[in-house]
Amino acid sequence: MTKGVFDADRVIFLLPGGKGTHTELGMALAKNKKIIIHSKSPHSFSLCDETVAFYHREDVFQLTCSLINIADVVESTLVEQS
Repeated sequence: MTKGVFDADRVIFLLPGGKGTHTELGMALAKNKKIIIHSKSPHSFSLCDETVAFYHREDVFQLTCSLINIADVVESTLVEQS
């Protein structure tokens, strides 16, 4: 888990994540990785009592789409970020 995050240029997190998701997210943030967080529902990113503050950092890209379209959307997002 640690090596994969440290070696990656970009890290994509698929929500809902498992127990290690937020640990990996913290590692990616500490290493200044480019981060994309995906959720099929915009509710994961809404500001409420369950909000995860790290999801709302300026250096974290929130992505909401179906898993079927994720490869195309991520590819176009990466082109826009370059």
